[in-house]
Amino acid sequence: MNYFKDENLNLLFSTLKEKYIKTSRLSGSIKIIPNVSEAYKIGRFLGLNLKPDEENIIKIKDIEKAINKSKFEGLNLIEILNYLYKNLKTKEEIITEEILRKNLLLKELLKTYENTPIYLWFVENITKKDIYQKVMYILTHEKKLIYNILSSLINLPAQKGKMVNISIFSSIITKDPHYFDLDTSHNHDLVWFICKFKEIEFNNNRAFKIDVLNSVGIYMDNISNFVITFNLYGPTYLNELSNKKEVAILSLNNLNNLEEVYSLNKKIIILENPSLLNVIISKNYQSGFIITSGNLNIACYNILDKLKNHEFYYNGDFDPEGLLIADKLLERYQNLSLIGYEKELFLKSISSKELSVSRIKKLTK
Repeated sequence: MNYFKDENLNLLFSTLKEKYIKTSRLSGSIKIIPNVSEAYKIGRFLGLNLKPDEENIIKIKDIEKAINKSKFEGLNLIEILNYLYKNLKTKEEIITEEILRKNLLLKELLKTYENTPIYLWFVENITKKDIYQKVMYILTHEKKLIYNILSSLINLPAQKGKMVNISIFSSIITKDPHYFDLDTSHNHDLVWFICKFKEIEFNNNRAFKIDVLNSVGIYMDNISNFVITFNLYGPTYLNELSNKKEVAILSLNNLNNLEEVYSLNKKIIILENPSLLNVIISKNYQSGFIITSGNLNIACYNILDKLKNHEFYYNGDFDPEGLLIADKLLERYQNLSLIGYEKELFLKSISSKELSVSRIKKLTK
């Protein structure tokens, strides 16, 4: 058998190997362009006159005949190829093995979560092409990640009425506080699955991902995430600020410790622009005020959710961003009404400034 390891026969057998891998069988013919020594050795073995440095077509049956006429009679080409190339597998065999491997990985994943709240959703949605492809890609490239994501979907803080910092959440799920850091691929995949779970369209925009995480009770930090308020009562410090007609800037850390908050007349005016506060402070309003500053962050949602049995009213800019804020609030709060959106007010305040295509496109949302 060492005879077949001759370097001048390598071209012949390596070409046969590639044909076998590609087609899963050895039939028909192969094409080779041998050098002088290869043409001599292969031609002598096959009993053919091969032309060096030119394309030669060799029939597979002629190779088999040459073997049967030699001292290696009884050997077939597959046996010779398996001797020369260890663990030889056809493309078909490789694909079959990969399918079996993936099915075993998926079966193992399903078995792990069969007694959890996520199981029914997962079984119903794994047949969807995009979810299946995403799951299988992660399973075969970074198996641990898909387990961490599914564990995250089971333990989303908002499901338990809680708010958790993303580093703490990462530690709980993976024991690594930076595992789901914003702008990492792990965070991207986590948000993608949360979107599928909540049946909302995924967007790779950074602000969008923060908003999605906020909606399930995961926030980036509890200090810089804040909301501006005025005329709200509850704890002593809020009462004192409101009685002095002073604005209160409440961080998420403050809000997490806030057990009670209310306005005197059970009405809350939500405004996009903080510049309006100068006028509001000079008046004697009974309503409470919340300023979004053009951004519905988790602190804003947090305090609105705490204001039970209140009526909400929102006013924002006549632009795509302001309209999107209004739309999000209307979708989330049934007790909210819009104020200052009458047609005559729009026509009175309309600007000559043209909106860019990208800003107008936002309105498709």
